[in-house]
Parts: sequence; structure tokens; C-alpha cells
Amino acid sequence: MMCIVNARSRFSANPSLFVGYYGNCIAFSAAVTTAKELCGNQLGYAVELIRKAKTQVTEEYMHSLADFMVIKERCLFTTGRTCIVSDWTRANFSEVNFGWGETIYGGVVKGGIGSYLGGTYIVPHKNAKGEEGLILPICLPPEDMKRFAKELDDMLGNQNYPTMSGPSFILSTL
Repeated sequence: MMCIVNARSRFSANPSLFVGYYGNCIAFSAAVTTAKELCGNQLGYAVELIRKAKTQVTEEYMHSLADFMVIKERCLFTTGRTCIVSDWTRANFSEVNFGWGETIYGGVVKGGIGSYLGGTYIVPHKNAKGEEGLILPICLPPEDMKRFAKELDDMLGNQNYPTMSGPSFILSTL
């Protein structure tokens, strides 16, 4: 699993970012295991792999990554057999004000990253009752989504209703 890590907090109290820099400060880190190990262990095993992958992104790591990118230019990440998860819970999109009223949704509009369709984003959400929770839109290529839906239906005993025969398109009113 690839984790997109927000590295801003990894810099010391005297940040090494350029003065006036306001762009992203992210790095990809990976938690690697076999299906056998993942299935043969408890959930805590997977959580620990992800925690370790995220803590590997240090200030030194970011400087090394920047140097590497200067030498080798920007490199694309591999997407084969990869699940990418990005945590947007601290992005504070709900606080953005364009003068149009209260924010209803602050997440992805289209799934995937570039030509890669398999991306998952953890997005904070507040429902009409004011209850806070998380939305986890899972973005997969159509064939993978069919397989995922079947696995989920099997796991939940077909309680995952309504069951659709094909892909659906939901038109946003935003």
C-alpha cells in the first residue's frame, strides 16, 4: 500500500522550505507485505506496517528525496498491484470560503491520480444533523470495482444494498 504523507510537520521548528513556498510538501511511502502475511495476521499487523511507512518520512528523508528529484527529475510511482490512500482529514477544506455559503463537500471530484484510477481518499464530512464522520470514496477501474463490490457483498452477506448490475454515474448538484 502506498501512503501519501504530508511532510510539512516533519520539518523542524525552523522549516527548511523556501520562504513564501505555499505548495504541497508530500512524499510517497510504502507498506510492503505478502498476501499470506497480511491474511495470516490480525488487523494490528497492517496498521503497524502503515504506521512505520508513514514515520519513515522524516526531514532528512525529504531533503534526500528533493536531491534525488533534482538529479533524476520527477519520477512516476508504480501503480501495478498498488493501493494508494490519501488522508485529507486535516486539509480543512470545510473552512474554505468563496462567498457561496457553507461548504457541503471538500473531497475528490474524480477518482484516481492522473491515468491511475485506483485511489482512495479519507475525507471528513458533516451530515445534515451536524454529526461528523468520514467518507471513504473508493476509486477503482470498472473491472476491479465489480470484483471489490462482489467481495464486499460476500463479506457482508449481501447486505450491501442496492445491488447494481453495472457501473453507475451520480450527477452532483454542486
